[in-house]
Amino acid sequence: MKTKQKPAFSTTSLLVIGGLLVSLLSLAACGNTAQSGSNAATQASSAGVSAANIPTAVGTEEVFPTFTPGGRGNVFQARPLANASPEEIGQVAINYTIARGQSFGGKPQVLLVRPTTWKEIADMGLGMRGSSTIEEPPLMLVILKGDFSGGGLPDFNKSTTFNQNTIGQGAAYVAYVFDLWAGVPAYTFTSLHGEGLKQALNDPSLPDMQPVSQVPVGTDPHIVAVPTAPAHLHYGDTAPGLPASGQSVREASFGVWRYVAQRGVSDETTPEGAAVAPDQVYAEIAIDGSVTAQYLTANRQLLDQAAAGSGQYEIWVAFNKYLPVDQFRALVQAHGMKTGVSYLRAIDQNPKPVYAPYYPLNVVANGADAIPQSDLESKFASLSNDPQKQISLKGVYLTHAWVDAKQLAAIATDPNVYYVDMTANAVRADQAKAGVAGAAQAVVVPHPELIFNSMVEAPMENK
Repeated sequence: MKTKQKPAFSTTSLLVIGGLLVSLLSLAACGNTAQSGSNAATQASSAGVSAANIPTAVGTEEVFPTFTPGGRGNVFQARPLANASPEEIGQVAINYTIARGQSFGGKPQVLLVRPTTWKEIADMGLGMRGSSTIEEPPLMLVILKGDFSGGGLPDFNKSTTFNQNTIGQGAAYVAYVFDLWAGVPAYTFTSLHGEGLKQALNDPSLPDMQPVSQVPVGTDPHIVAVPTAPAHLHYGDTAPGLPASGQSVREASFGVWRYVAQRGVSDETTPEGAAVAPDQVYAEIAIDGSVTAQYLTANRQLLDQAAAGSGQYEIWVAFNKYLPVDQFRALVQAHGMKTGVSYLRAIDQNPKPVYAPYYPLNVVANGADAIPQSDLESKFASLSNDPQKQISLKGVYLTHAWVDAKQLAAIATDPNVYYVDMTANAVRADQAKAGVAGAAQAVVVPHPELIFNSMVEAPMENK
């Protein structure tokens, strides 16, 4: 999974990380898209906005690195387990433990393998969990007994949470909650003598958990942060955050949104898939998930100011539903939009999908052809690579485009449009005012797909 250094308000992983989640809406880098003959990546220099048409920054902020998934080398070969038998999953749990050198004194014994939910895990006293993703994978609880000594069980890949009472003491029990789509544990609970597992194993002889009052502050395994912001990521989406390689050249806050601009980033691309040059400015926009409505209002104000003037503007258009491809092409033509990359999504209609059910299809325009049919068909065919999948195309939900100011008002009021993101123009204008070299050519990534996911799609999915 691709990971980056993250701002303080960003989520940490898409395999939900117990105890380390934060509740604020963050940034998720869109998947790299194929290069094409489009010159959209170079249009930033021609998409200008008058300095008078942007708000004034109310302050600057530092970038605070937060938790980044990492840890030990993954010698365990994960595979989807949605169709695996309990016996197979139990053996996978043993293999997983042994492969990481956590088992001493022989092969662990499988005590329990059964389907579960996060609510059941909390009800059994194994910790509260929440999800930052719109859909949740099928889960399986696996409990092993064995000699897990050697100074306690350190975290395997920092996507786990442990009973702090066992740290430094080893453990005789390990409880895994396996994510069956990923084929690895999403949560781990360790126990020295079986504390906390009495209910799960239906074994009254096991000791009770140490009372919370006797547990050092901050180490109670029952207290695990649960995100409160709307789910804004699909399972399997790329983890959010800033590139770790760049040097900050400008950080500015505009109240409900802010941006951090860096130079010298590596392994980053424009939304259309072109490599970001070493001397090019790369900027990420961030918002707090609790002020999404205010962010939409701020963008509408930027749009109204720009619409009163003239010139070309860079925009991101998020729709209020998935548009059929032909309907999207007609909308692009009607508003004279020159598109770059457009975001489509396909879904596995299998009621019990073996893999994560949502699949992104990011398609780059070829000249006036906003969605090249051959490219779309090729990418869609690559998804249908397993007889267990029932893939269908949902449609277009977001596009990156350049448009004349005279079309902005009509686009914003189009019945298919949820909102128009104008912040890329404001970022470049702010950089120019601050004297940042190459501001007009800066790559700016606002991530409106997160707003579509949380404000449009999540409510539809939960009906």
